[in-house]
Amino acid sequence: MSVLRPVLVAVSAGLLLVAPAAHAQQAPRAALHLAVEAHGGTNPVEATLTCAPNGGSHPRSEMACEALRQAHGHLAELPSMAEPCTMEYRPTRAEATGHWLGEPVRFRHTYDNPCLAARESGGVLDLYPRVEVST
Repeated sequence: MSVLRPVLVAVSAGLLLVAPAAHAQQAPRAALHLAVEAHGGTNPVEATLTCAPNGGSHPRSEMACEALRQAHGHLAELPSMAEPCTMEYRPTRAEATGHWLGEPVRFRHTYDNPCLAARESGGVLDLYPRVEVST
């Protein structure tokens, strides 16, 4: 028996233990399903948001995750953005479900319009496409 054989067996066994960990992807520490629906709308606008790492289908995930970090994952305590909104009354229902750092998240609130939903949620509920106005 070769002296090298026990060494090769030990090294191979060690690689088998390390290989799965090297290929495993880290699950996000926060994952939310968001839905926003304005009154009269037929379908809600929906998105996924993951934080740590940031991503999902949310159009502005970096900004949304930063707002959630500031509020420690509590959607009712999100910082408001300083963007102007119209005073139109178009009740907009927003819902969020998922988890934040291992804690379950369930949030539901009705805002006066989609702009206020986006502004008062620090951008977390800013799911509608932005309309650019040229001057």
